[in-house]
Amino acid sequence: MQRALTIVADDYGMGPATSRGILELACLRIITGSVMIVNTPFAAAAAAEWIDTAPEVDLGWHPNLTLDSPVSLAEHVPTLVRKDGSFWPLSVFLGKLSLGLINMAEVYRELKAQYDRFQELMGYVPRVVNSHQHVTIFPNIDAVLFEVLKDQNPRPYIRRVVEHGTSLMRVPGARVKRAVLASFGRRVARRASSIGYPGCDWIAGVTDPAHVNDDEFWVRWFEHVGPDGSLEICCHPGFRDETLLNRDCAEDGLVRRTREHLLLKAPSFRDAFTQAGFQPVRPSAMAA
Repeated sequence: MQRALTIVADDYGMGPATSRGILELACLRIITGSVMIVNTPFAAAAAAEWIDTAPEVDLGWHPNLTLDSPVSLAEHVPTLVRKDGSFWPLSVFLGKLSLGLINMAEVYRELKAQYDRFQELMGYVPRVVNSHQHVTIFPNIDAVLFEVLKDQNPRPYIRRVVEHGTSLMRVPGARVKRAVLASFGRRVARRASSIGYPGCDWIAGVTDPAHVNDDEFWVRWFEHVGPDGSLEICCHPGFRDETLLNRDCAEDGLVRRTREHLLLKAPSFRDAFTQAGFQPVRPSAMAA
């Protein structure tokens, strides 16, 4: 039997060249979905280009609490922002979250504003949802996200940040990070499943920039994802995008994105998932 495979490119709308790279993969139907950050200076143009191009791929929402500035006025979400009105970086955000210094009412206000902004830009509710830097798998943030989405029907596909033990042991790169994400992700995945949100059983692709240089990067993942269940490929492709420097990443991050883009377009990617018995599907089809 073939196993369902969703291939979801994160960070559409983050920067112009990043968005163009993702849109190219969508037009080629190499990816089956993408998610848009709506609070960047480039989101509106990216949304318009997606609408004009109309690829046969799902575009959803990428909730974000760690990049650029909020959709809400900064004075309305003071625990989420620095003095200049921009979000805290991830490390600071998680530190404040662990100390109880992040106000959940403000998190709700901002995520609801972003959810509404997505609908303003695209004209429909998101059928795919996963968060930038996985922030919504952490305690209390997940509950806020489910509250924002509670009235949406049909339920959107939500990424389940759960990695199969086989790949965690056998695929190198960022193992500590992946283990921590999976420990938080399992709890959220169980809750999402219990209240009817579709999603894949496993995730693959989380790593660090150095390991994306390997030509066998995707081949190795498909060899070690485990013998059963559906799989989501979490990827971050794009053309070289100088607007990301000092906003999202350093030089190695730019290299990683262009490298992932090339690896996804290479015939070896399709060969690897075909030989492993996977069939690509759009995330919105997973509800069936």
